[in-house]
Amino acid sequence: MIICISKVFTDFETKNNVKNKTILPLIIIIIGIIGIISFNLIQNETDENQIESQVNETDENQIESQVNETDEINSLYKKIEEDKNRNDALDSPYVPVKRDWPSSGPIKIDRSQYVLGEKVFINFDAMNENISGKLIISKITNFTHGQIYKTIDFRGGESQKNVYFGIYPSLSRQFCTVDDLVGDWEVMFEGVNLQSIQFKVMDKMIPGMDDSFEPVC
Repeated sequence: MIICISKVFTDFETKNNVKNKTILPLIIIIIGIIGIISFNLIQNETDENQIESQVNETDENQIESQVNETDEINSLYKKIEEDKNRNDALDSPYVPVKRDWPSSGPIKIDRSQYVLGEKVFINFDAMNENISGKLIISKITNFTHGQIYKTIDFRGGESQKNVYFGIYPSLSRQFCTVDDLVGDWEVMFEGVNLQSIQFKVMDKMIPGMDDSFEPVC
């Protein structure tokens, strides 16, 4: 009898040990799965927060950029309106001279006279692609000499585009003041046999451009 009871307890203990050995790994696996799920949830929440933060920051930057652009546009419109009112109030308001397009061969400029602040537009008609040369824009100082202000290379063919430039005081070119700009100018040609195109810069300024014509030397 005693032997039977002992065997029963031994079998029970053995079964419990087997059961414990089976359950323990399951518990470890379950804990691991819960840990992975929790980590993924935390990671996803972190990623969502980062994405939301980046989106919010991008939206704020876009809004700020749009606000700045709107302010700049409004300031520009305001300046244009002020310049127009100032011009209209002058005894001799600025009115652009009609373009008359003086030319030499296939090259022409838009006006024969300009006021200070107006751009000089140069147009090139169709030219043979083998034609190339240089425009030399200079102020005439006497009958034989001029002071070079700018040079522009050109080449015939479809690649040649129309260009424009402004005439302003320039330290590097030694055009120091308005007085150095006002007078007779010409566009000469190097590399092609064309007559020069002459034009004048008048002692008159587009309203609102005073700052662009301060002395530089």
